[in-house]
Amino acid sequence: MTTELVGRLAARLEQSLPLMLVGASGSGKSSLLRAGLLPALAEGAMLVPGSSTWPHLLLTPTSDPVGELATQVARLAKVAPQVVRVELMASPEGFAATVRRALAAWADGGDISGARVVIVVDQFEETFLRCAEDQDRQIFIRALCAAAGDGEVGGEPPALVVLGVRADLYGRCAAYPELLPALQDGQVVLGPMRSAELRAAIEGPAHAAGLILEPRLVESLLRDLGAGNGSAAPYDPGALPLLSHALQVTWEHRADRTLTVAGYQATGGIRGAVATTAEALFQGFDSAGQRAARRLLLRMVQIGDGVPDTRLRAERTTLITNSPDPAAASAVFDAFARARLITAAEDSAEITHEALLGAWPRLGAWIDADRAGLYVHQQLTDFAQRWHLDGRPDSALYRDTDLAVADEWAEDPDHYADLGTLERDFLSSSQVLRTRQRQASHRRAHRTRQLIGGLAVLLVLSLAGVGITLHRAHPALSQLGPTTVLAGHTDLVTSVTFSPNGRTLATASRDQTVRLWDLTDRTHPHPLGALLIGHTSGVESVAFSPDGRTLATASDDRTVRLWDLTDRAHPLGAPLSGHTSEVFSVAFAPDGRTLATASYDRTVRLWDLTDPAHPHPLGAPLTGHTGPVDSVAFSPDGRTLATASFDRTVRLWDLTDHPHPLGPPLTSHTSAVYSVAFSPDGHTLATASDDQTVRLWDISLPERPTLLGSIIGHTGPILAVVFSSNGHTLATGSADNIVQLWDVTDLRHPVLLISLTGPTASVDAVAFSPDGPTLATGGADHTVRLWYLPLSSGALRKSR
Repeated sequence: MTTELVGRLAARLEQSLPLMLVGASGSGKSSLLRAGLLPALAEGAMLVPGSSTWPHLLLTPTSDPVGELATQVARLAKVAPQVVRVELMASPEGFAATVRRALAAWADGGDISGARVVIVVDQFEETFLRCAEDQDRQIFIRALCAAAGDGEVGGEPPALVVLGVRADLYGRCAAYPELLPALQDGQVVLGPMRSAELRAAIEGPAHAAGLILEPRLVESLLRDLGAGNGSAAPYDPGALPLLSHALQVTWEHRADRTLTVAGYQATGGIRGAVATTAEALFQGFDSAGQRAARRLLLRMVQIGDGVPDTRLRAERTTLITNSPDPAAASAVFDAFARARLITAAEDSAEITHEALLGAWPRLGAWIDADRAGLYVHQQLTDFAQRWHLDGRPDSALYRDTDLAVADEWAEDPDHYADLGTLERDFLSSSQVLRTRQRQASHRRAHRTRQLIGGLAVLLVLSLAGVGITLHRAHPALSQLGPTTVLAGHTDLVTSVTFSPNGRTLATASRDQTVRLWDLTDRTHPHPLGALLIGHTSGVESVAFSPDGRTLATASDDRTVRLWDLTDRAHPLGAPLSGHTSEVFSVAFAPDGRTLATASYDRTVRLWDLTDPAHPHPLGAPLTGHTGPVDSVAFSPDGRTLATASFDRTVRLWDLTDHPHPLGPPLTSHTSAVYSVAFSPDGHTLATASDDQTVRLWDISLPERPTLLGSIIGHTGPILAVVFSSNGHTLATGSADNIVQLWDVTDLRHPVLLISLTGPTASVDAVAFSPDGPTLATGGADHTVRLWYLPLSSGALRKSR
């Protein structure tokens, strides 16, 4: 068969078409290409002068076929892969010129007339099964056909292209006009071997190894394969991997140098050998190993969309390190590799025999039990990898239906546990983008309403000539004091906080500024001094030191700044740097000597502020979260730190000595956690989430937190949560544009006191004044609101 393939390929020197090798799954296409064709070409089998030295590029499409092709050609051309990728994306038809330059680089100035680059694409079906973007698929196919064709007018094709494809994907190939000539003219079909060829394939390697075959063994193998002399129908070529494994296991049961029928029967036969080996391995693992085996093998299966499932190559490092239990995953991987059920290359691994998917009942049952979920995970992985390769642009993130499907799938804790770091980054980034787009939509709607309202006022003025008196807005419930609206920010207000004496309010915004407000007379608040300007991107969080003399601000510019409020014109010292992505949250310890910062880079950092003019890091960053860390808070005694993350968890950290986690993370939420707050007595923790709930936790014993109850009432993600100074009231701000106040004197049965309406977009920040009766809120409508509340929950109940 190798000779025929070489001959057909030689004919392509004149025909300028890719050569298609078509065969059933398991029929030996990869072996023919890798162990037959390429070695034969290197030995000069094409009988063309110089052909034995022509460069060979062997690739499989993966989920990013354009990237794989660019990487292979770039190595030959001695340029960066991104250079070739850009050329490919801009002009697939110009790929012939790119290959020609690569051939010239390979020849190092020598004569390249008549020379070709041999491009072999094994498992070409991955172009349809793994590549999610039809544009990438078209570019890949057009580029390969251009390299095999004339390229330029009058030019010589620079490449011989061979595509090995599964027979059941033949129809997918025919849907692309560029491939039709190759399918119609001289494709090579790899069919079942004849009985004599099978006998030679069994006996030849055994005799070469000095082994003896028991007389009835070959007949038993051929009969069980369905290719014996008495068989009327051809055998299934997909069973060849089963034959290979059966022979391997028979060798392990040999008697001295003799392969026996008894040894073969002990394997379970052609159909049972793989399953017997796999099941024996699985049963030998402990429970952790069995869980790791299930996750590992399912990550190596390509779920077919209207076609049979196939094996899937994966990065070995990713398979191990992204496992919830890397040690167990590594041990399982090694065991399957020793049994030759997994084949490991330098940087990748795959199930050795695709037939394992149908031959091992346990693996088949795993696949069937969650086929839809596996397909969702598979698509998520492919999109995440493409997003990462493209530089992580927002344009490549999930949106709308894709994100909704992924969110629903990831709500299952087992599904979420199977996500790798890159996949979690992709999903959380998609969620962040969705939140920001919603906020932008709210802002646009607000501006539209303002415009319409302004036009209406102008119309009234023009018709009636009446004057206008502006009043403070009053909520519908007259028992509440008047609401004051503070305007001035030009973008989303991300954070609000009162000074310890309650006389100053600090507000932070994505407009890159922090504003201070004088609340000495709360009925007439006014700006206090100049804006705090210094960050080069949005400000996400602001916090006063306990003595009120220092302000800390965290920004999307990856820095934290300290401001001496006795000299507000300039920041205090250089920015605190170290985070590698946006800093979302900042908090002072109760003694004011430590600052905690939380970042999108999945870490929390602690800073020594003993001398605020010369802060420095306290030890290594706190790691453990697998998603961006969105909120950080100290307990009132400063001994515990709480952190909330997009990974759906909250972690508690012991700060009494060397910072370390206090037990496992809190995992009740089903989506990203946006905010955490301690009660004044430090016994309760409130956590707010994208899942539209607040959880209340008893942390009297921080190492053994207990879930007390849940708050359900908002119709959108809950973005902020805070306790009142007496701990009896909890305020929540939500993307549903509403602020809710809850009586939490009975933590197991919170009671809604009142819903405050007025904001025209999401409420992203809430803060109680130290004396209790004033609530500050801020959000996507660019405003800050001061709500003057009754002093007791009882009064609020009466106001309902």
